[in-house]
Amino acid sequence: MRHLVDVGGGAGGLTAAFLERYPDLRATLLDRPHVLPAAEDLLGDAGLRDRVELVGGDFFESVPAGGDVYLLSMIVHDWTDEDAGRMLETIRREIPDAGRLLIIDAVLPPGDTPHFGKLLDLTMMAMLTGRERSEDEFAALLAGAGFELVEVAQMAAPTSLIEARPVGSR
Repeated sequence: MRHLVDVGGGAGGLTAAFLERYPDLRATLLDRPHVLPAAEDLLGDAGLRDRVELVGGDFFESVPAGGDVYLLSMIVHDWTDEDAGRMLETIRREIPDAGRLLIIDAVLPPGDTPHFGKLLDLTMMAMLTGRERSEDEFAALLAGAGFELVEVAQMAAPTSLIEARPVGSR
C-alpha cells in the first residue's frame, strides 16, 4: 500500500492511524468542504499534514485518482442500495485494476443470531435512509459496481473489514 484514498474520511482520525502505522504511506482524504478544516487541524496536530492531500467534493460525482487502496469507513451503511451502488461505481472508475477497496461496516450474521449490527440497522432505517447488510448483500452490491468480495474479517468492534477487488473493465 503506497497511497490510501479515504472516501468520506471526516476529521481524519482513521487516516491518521494508517499514516502513523505505515510511515511510507501517503493519503488523500475526500469529504465535503465544510468538514476539511477539522481534518486539517487533526492531521496538523499529529504532524502528518505533509503526507495528506485534503480534497473537498462529493463521492457520488467523483473520487480522487491515484490511490491503490480506497477506504470507506462507516459510509456504505448510510445509503440505500441504489446510492451505495452509485458511490461504489464512482470509486470503480478511478481505482486501478490491481487496487483494493476496504470497507469498514457492520456485517449482519444470518438468521436470528444476536448482533449489534441488527440494532444499528433499526436505527439506520428509522433515522436515515441507510441500512446494515449481510455478507451476501455486500457481495451483490459490490458485484453490481464492478468489484468482487475477497474477504470479510470480523474486527474487535461490532464491525467487519470487507476487502474487495476490482473486476471487469471500468
